[in-house]
Amino acid sequence: MLEARGMMQRTIRLFAIFLGIVLPSLVFAVVDLGEIHHKGEAAALPIQVASSQSSLEGIAKKAFSLHGGYVLVDEENAAYTFRLTPKGARSVELAIESGKPPRVLFKKEVSGVDLTQATLKACDLAVEKTLGIPGFFAGKLAFMSDRNGYKEIYTSDLLFQDVKQITHDRSYSVLPHWSPNGQEMTYTGYYYSAFPDLFLVNMKTGQRKPIATYKGTNTGGVFSPSGKEIAMILSSSGNPELYIANAEGKRPRRITQDPGLEASPTWSPDGKRLIVTSDRRGGPQLYEVNPKTKEMQRLPTNISRYCDEADWNHRKPHLVAFTAAVSRSFQIALYDFKTRKAAFLTKESGDCLEPCWTSDGRHLIFTHRTGRDKQLHILDTKTGKIAPLHTKKFGSASEPSFVYP
Repeated sequence: MLEARGMMQRTIRLFAIFLGIVLPSLVFAVVDLGEIHHKGEAAALPIQVASSQSSLEGIAKKAFSLHGGYVLVDEENAAYTFRLTPKGARSVELAIESGKPPRVLFKKEVSGVDLTQATLKACDLAVEKTLGIPGFFAGKLAFMSDRNGYKEIYTSDLLFQDVKQITHDRSYSVLPHWSPNGQEMTYTGYYYSAFPDLFLVNMKTGQRKPIATYKGTNTGGVFSPSGKEIAMILSSSGNPELYIANAEGKRPRRITQDPGLEASPTWSPDGKRLIVTSDRRGGPQLYEVNPKTKEMQRLPTNISRYCDEADWNHRKPHLVAFTAAVSRSFQIALYDFKTRKAAFLTKESGDCLEPCWTSDGRHLIFTHRTGRDKQLHILDTKTGKIAPLHTKKFGSASEPSFVYP
């Protein structure tokens, strides 16, 4: 068993599961928006959000309050005004205004599945046009919650206004992972055999099927960036090892083979490498794996005797976020391939766990745990701003997975 028993309060993916206890729309541009991109990405851009419909204005303000790149101010102090005008049941017109008197710099009508999503997509467009980076507000979350007494899988928008329960197993259903297009999801469930098995859910039809039910534990279930392969951890050989199967979980091929325990795979953006957690040298550390050569090389994080739950930044491939133990707690850390160094991003009371990058490559969603409460937070890695995504009244939520379909 892995060391660091004093920190075993939380469910550790590396071996808790092993033990079986979990675990092209029309644009009306007045000027080239390239000219109005905000300079100085670490500084917060003062903006005003306005709409003829108070509910849209409230949604947009809540979204921008999560983004450390903006600060909401009054009209007098705003560099830009983002004006949102409803255009039917599923469309919103975004106008970006600036100056005195206000001059319209940009207009575009944005559509979505409903008015809320259209509003969030319009806010994402505003981010792109003013900061020059993608927005993430219209993304989707998958996570685990026991708010109804059982560990089940849920999905939600980032504002927690459209929460849906996906599994009703009345058992342990944990570790959800989106496919790249958001049309499918994998998760680890116990209801089928009372042991950890991997399942694949079609998010359109709701149908699910087991994709790994081998003897022992079956977990991981992380899609490659192309969506054509799934990395998984199987212990059918007697030891939890990294395998790669096709998109339906078939024909798994073994990648690692050592006496250590492997867990928590994450793919590189190009799909040519992975990072896994392994205790092959004692305590859990992060290892880069080449699936073709099967070579493993430890990442020189040199920051903690316990490193786990890595997530590779697909927009900035030199960055990897992970969980590390420090001062009797867990915090989020960042490894940089360019400098070959790691640094802590959080220093919150309680534990900060399970980091997950959003689509802009700037923000991380993570689990904040205090006592028995678990709450999803968002971290702006540029400014250090942290904000909760839901109230504690919602109930515990953890193990986030993000997709921008």
